[in-house]
Amino acid sequence: MVGEVADMKEFNATSELQTTAVDCKNQNEGNLTYKQLLLVPNKDLTNKQKVFLTVHSEMVQAGQKAAECLLIMANNMRRMKDEELYREAGFETFAEYVETTLEIKERQAYTWMSILKLPTEYLEQNAKMGVTKLALIASASDAVAEDLMSDEATSKIKSSKELERIIKAKEKALADKDKVLADKDEKINNLTDELAAERKKIAEMPSVPEVPDNTELEEKIKALTTQLKEANKNLEEAEDKLAEKEENIRELNSREPEVITETVEKTVEIENPETKKALALAQKEAEAAKAAKEKAEQEAKRFQNELAAYKKTQETVSTFKIHAENLFEIWDTVIQAVMQIKAADPDYANKCITKIVAFSDMVNSDIQGVQK
Repeated sequence: MVGEVADMKEFNATSELQTTAVDCKNQNEGNLTYKQLLLVPNKDLTNKQKVFLTVHSEMVQAGQKAAECLLIMANNMRRMKDEELYREAGFETFAEYVETTLEIKERQAYTWMSILKLPTEYLEQNAKMGVTKLALIASASDAVAEDLMSDEATSKIKSSKELERIIKAKEKALADKDKVLADKDEKINNLTDELAAERKKIAEMPSVPEVPDNTELEEKIKALTTQLKEANKNLEEAEDKLAEKEENIRELNSREPEVITETVEKTVEIENPETKKALALAQKEAEAAKAAKEKAEQEAKRFQNELAAYKKTQETVSTFKIHAENLFEIWDTVIQAVMQIKAADPDYANKCITKIVAFSDMVNSDIQGVQK
């Protein structure tokens, strides 16, 4: 058995050779290519060409036998372990059996058996890679192992250390990708929860406020209109009264003063006391009329502004009702659409949810600004 293991080690070393198609393309005119040599009858070949074909054929056959032996060794080791056949020879453990009879460590035996995780066809085609490299591929995650087996360059990797480095790099890239996907899924779930919360808020929102009763608004506008007319009438009366008083003042100011002659040489002008009294009264009444005019103007302006505000409120409330109802209807349609998208394309739904949450945050910010 020890001899068999030695033979096994020998063919395993030989199997590391890469049996590629040798191109014997002419270096000078007259030489044949590898494919042409295979078609030339033996009698027409030179001695060196015959030697080439013999050596090449032996290497191909050895490679095929290596693949067969590789699978036989791996399968028989697993059978020996699984069926505990070693006990028939007095061995207590599988480790004792392999270390005693095969002169290899138990770990090495498990390395051989591990390659059986790989497809049989792949093992047959790539036996030349050797047990160590095949075991490394088998030890990789399913995704990485699949990637390596689908890449023709894998069979050309020179050393086990290089293959191990490549596997570690691929595993890290896969782990990073899985983390990104996990983070993305978590973000989608969080955004979905936020979206559900927003939907709940919407469901709990009071219905769109109704426009205040038109009759009440019309009565208020009618009353303000009457008050405005009264204020304008008072303003006109105040202006007329002020004009009258100002005219009275001008008339009094135009009166000639009373003339008293004391002597031939001296004449004295004396203002009529009644005129002076009437003038003072007229000025006082004019000031009162002016104050009344200013008050009437202010009152008329106040009623006019209040009336305009009520009319504007009536228009704004109507506008709010129309657009708010449309907004809530559109919002519900958007939410339903996102839920449908999420079922078909979570990645795109994530983008939609992000925009909705951003819009919701903007709305909340605006509402807080209005409430201040």
